[in-house]
Amino acid sequence: MSIRILARLFSVITALTGLWLFAPAPAGADAVFVAATPAGQATVGGVVEQIQIVFNELVTEGDIVIEGPDGPIVLLDQTRDGQVISARFAPLSVEGRYSVTYSVVSADTDSVDGSLGFNYAADGPVPLPVSVPALQTGASPLLVGLVVIGLAAVAMLAGQTFLRTQRVRKVTSSDGVPFDT
Repeated sequence: MSIRILARLFSVITALTGLWLFAPAPAGADAVFVAATPAGQATVGGVVEQIQIVFNELVTEGDIVIEGPDGPIVLLDQTRDGQVISARFAPLSVEGRYSVTYSVVSADTDSVDGSLGFNYAADGPVPLPVSVPALQTGASPLLVGLVVIGLAAVAMLAGQTFLRTQRVRKVTSSDGVPFDT
């Protein structure tokens, strides 16, 4: 391979990497429901005065509505903390089915709506706290691009060095007869 071919190959790799780095990013996936406490379809008891809903990514806004066996539940407050939206209310006292609907705005600004339900029985088990999974992060596209460009540069330099060591030089002897060294 000649140095010109390697230089062209490096130029092509650099151009493609540049296109990849600066191309618009695809839209991210919407926030996905991970867990809740009380858990969906669970029967819970004891003092139940809060619901927490966990998502797989940060949510920028959130709203919860709870409907009980005898009508809407008055929420004392609602909070959002990273991946979790919560609502506090007076302790439940009426046994029966409770329906929870939620609406959040995911990090990519899409609205995500969903619902779940649980049953309340005074002598039921106390709801377990929900665990919040760690946010997954990936390598920066800029960092990945720089690594690709760096590897391409190293490959080009290695190729040039190899070609230089393999190049056969023509030398002429004192009597004018060419020979290889």
